Amino acid sequence: MKKYFLMMFCLCCSLVIMTSCGDDDSVEDISFVKGELYQTTWSGQQVYYDNQGNVKAVDHFYLEFQKEPTAYYIQTDEEDNQRKSFTYKIEGKMLYAVDGVIFGHWTILEKTKNKMTMQAFKPKKCLVVLNRIS
Repeated sequence: MKKYFLMMFCLCCSLVIMTSCGDDDSVEDISFVKGELYQTTWSGQQVYYDNQGNVKAVDHFYLEFQKEPTAYYIQTDEEDNQRKSFTYKIEGKMLYAVDGVIFGHWTILEKTKNKMTMQAFKPKKCLVVLNRIS
């Protein structure tokens, strides 16, 4: 009987060792670093979705970030390339555009040195994809 319990104990221990947790389910915390957008220019697309998740419209533009809280939105779909200022604030993984064309609370989904993807609901899903120019 003791042999049986010893074998079961060894089997359980080996199962615990072989099925240990891995690090493959860890979540990378993407966030802004204070001042990282300062004096950068980005080309962008704002993609609007309908209730079924289909693309409804796409706007093309440039963003020029000045010292927080000032930025400029330059619309490229219009003939006169309208330049409009807006105010923004960054906090953690959120960019808050207080006013202007891209107003709202934008959450970073993807961020590298040269590319960012952010999402907001206005009230439907809306994505902004930014590619760094300078």
